[in-house]
Amino acid sequence: MASLADEEGSGIRLWRLLTERSPGRFAFAARLALICALTAVVAEVYQTPEIALTIYIAFFLNKADRVSSMALTIALTIFATIVLSFLFLIASPVLANPSLRVGTMAGVSFCLLFLVSASKLKPVGSDVALVIAYALDVLGSAPFGELATRALLYAWLFVGIPAGVSAVVNLILAPSPLKILLRELALRLRTAGQALQGDTEAISQVRKLTAEGDAELQFQLKLSVIEHSSRRADLDALQGATDCVVAVLSAVQLMVSERDALPSRATREQMTHKLFELAQIFERNAYPAQVEPISNKEEESDLARSGIGLFNVGLKHFGKIMPAELPRKKEKSGFLATDAFTNPEHVDFALKTTAAAMLCYLIYTLLGWPGIHTAFITCYIVSLGTVGETVQKLTLRILGCLVGVGLGLFVMIGIIPRVAGIGHLALIVFGGVFIAAWVAVGSPQISYAGFQMAFAFLLCVVQGPSPSFDMVIARDRVIGVLLGNFLSYLVATQLWPRSVGPRIDRAIETATQQLEAIVRSSDQWHRNRLFAETSTLLNGVEDDIQLAAYEPESIRPTRASLSLRLDVVHVAQNLQTPLLAASETFDDRSRQGILEMFQGEQSEEQRDLSLARRTGRGAHLKELIVARSNLFREALRRLDQAEEHA
Repeated sequence: MASLADEEGSGIRLWRLLTERSPGRFAFAARLALICALTAVVAEVYQTPEIALTIYIAFFLNKADRVSSMALTIALTIFATIVLSFLFLIASPVLANPSLRVGTMAGVSFCLLFLVSASKLKPVGSDVALVIAYALDVLGSAPFGELATRALLYAWLFVGIPAGVSAVVNLILAPSPLKILLRELALRLRTAGQALQGDTEAISQVRKLTAEGDAELQFQLKLSVIEHSSRRADLDALQGATDCVVAVLSAVQLMVSERDALPSRATREQMTHKLFELAQIFERNAYPAQVEPISNKEEESDLARSGIGLFNVGLKHFGKIMPAELPRKKEKSGFLATDAFTNPEHVDFALKTTAAAMLCYLIYTLLGWPGIHTAFITCYIVSLGTVGETVQKLTLRILGCLVGVGLGLFVMIGIIPRVAGIGHLALIVFGGVFIAAWVAVGSPQISYAGFQMAFAFLLCVVQGPSPSFDMVIARDRVIGVLLGNFLSYLVATQLWPRSVGPRIDRAIETATQQLEAIVRSSDQWHRNRLFAETSTLLNGVEDDIQLAAYEPESIRPTRASLSLRLDVVHVAQNLQTPLLAASETFDDRSRQGILEMFQGEQSEEQRDLSLARRTGRGAHLKELIVARSNLFREALRRLDQAEEHA
């Protein structure tokens, strides 16, 4: 587990994140680079303005699968059409009055950014921001009605060109969400099998996969349902398979992590063979059904028997379909968030982003320096909700910007003077964007650097409707990017700064309730869902705690308090798997006893009696749960005491 603000081995971790060859990463980066290169060709042929930004839009329109990519493409195109139609209607009266023009820019920006924060526009927030930025900028700079009309039409092409190219390429090359789902399920099973063989890297990966949960798998499954890429019965069976993999992966994690929990060599070989066999089925675009459990004839430790029991529970349910009526059915939400008009964070986000952007607009307008107008657009790209996110990502953005500029200058000086046609420029765009895309589609810990790297590279290399190497243009655009980053940081930290602390506390409270619900639930499918969701939640809390360490002392929890919260997360993560194993392998009476242990409702005599029964099946697992439940309650108690003292 990560420790708070731990810098040890940061260079090694960074290199690992940069070079990690995760499934589909190369193909996704290459597809994104191809889309950008083709977008450059189309924009160069029709000589539209702001070609670099037109290309950059493709970064926000494309995801790993074709369904979400197409959905983003269609949604942004429709939304851009609506916004630009509205701006077209108000263009004439607004252009005649400079103060009214600036006020309209700020008003439209605020309203749309409020929707980005408080509605289902959130997934396309960056896309929307770029459209707003460019459309408002050209509206403010166009001196005559006819030119304003032409500028707004160009603004539509600013979205339409990358959207059209993305749609064509994704329909041909992008994988279906079902294919990604099957690939990921196979990867998890193979990794679990390799971990049982003693592969240290696989053991580490199993712990990571268990801690992260399966939110991405559930998302791909949902997209598969939308796409109708398979029969509904098959998709229902795959839904059950994802829960089975949760149980199997948790069992393996228990075996390789706990002392005396590793089964004998013969049993592990049998389990590994079964896991590889299941992985091959998923790799053949099918799913397993009626899987036979492991027949354990070896002498095993008590904790190993518990792990094997959880493993077999997962195997036996492959191919089965989850009941139609789930114990926890989520209510459907509307377009707006439930707290859209009660949570001040939405208004604060819109005000801060608009303030930073308008400040940039006023600066380059008053200075008569339109070359740094990229500062205005940057404010929309880099805007984030909390100070911790802003400060942490600022480093990545500046680093990505400097690397992108360095790469762009190298290309400008060494390659662009030898370029004579659009085809050569497209190859340059493909190469530079591929490097940035490789970073952008990697781990979320470094992806921001990739986005900024691409932005800076394109601003330097693509300067107009033909190959050019004007150093002044490159200088001004980079200055604009850095200015936008600086002002966004300044506004985020000084104007209604938002700490990530409250989000951490809400998530810890929810995770505590869900841990109890894992034991309380009598439904196997429900327990697996709760386990996966709690894993995702705790993993997010751990990330947020790291973010909080970047916040100013005036708004963040104390360092000691953050350490206590991290202790709660780690203890909860260590408690999860034993709780699931007990819930899946114990009878109802024993499960009730486990619940009382977790809640601390047993007396000392009852706990001593439970621990004294070491000859019964699952005694070691009960002992482990008692010890870790006590640690969990103690961690929560220390956290409460620290909050009361503060």
